[in-house]
Amino acid sequence: MRQLLLMAKGQSKDRWARISLLCAIIANAYRDPKKSRPFKPADFNPHFTKGKHSADAIVVTKGNMSVMKDMFESFKEPKVTLEKI
Repeated sequence: MRQLLLMAKGQSKDRWARISLLCAIIANAYRDPKKSRPFKPADFNPHFTKGKHSADAIVVTKGNMSVMKDMFESFKEPKVTLEKI
């Protein structure tokens, strides 16, 4: 269930990233450059947090790089050889 929840959150963030970009383009096309600043996609994205990492984010450092490398290498599929009978 947790994986489904993470997938749903990821899909929501992806959709909002796309829609917020379109909103920023449309808003910038109709804004008055003398009266307002250009809009950014982050202005329309509810998932955007200013300068903060997400609570479930992993910050990659030199210290944890080897741990992550080992973890991803363990996911490699085993090589299977087929023999004729």
